[in-house]
Amino acid sequence: MDVQGVVKSTVVRGEDDFPDGLLRITDCHDCVVYALSPLQYATVAGCSDCTVVRRAARAPRPAGALPDARLSASLLF
Repeated sequence: MDVQGVVKSTVVRGEDDFPDGLLRITDCHDCVVYALSPLQYATVAGCSDCTVVRRAARAPRPAGALPDARLSASLLF
């Protein structure tokens, strides 16, 4: 799923929007993105003044387990 070029808006994406568990957010400014699904990988690049909320309802992880997603961010200031 790609979220690209969003400006001064809110984007909400649910579980059906992430069949492959991937999220890319690029070139967004002054926005909020809600990713309401388990993700394998997320990338944020070229964004400013954005809030990304990642939340998925699922069973708790056992103590010491690795996180279920990696987040890579490259922000412009």
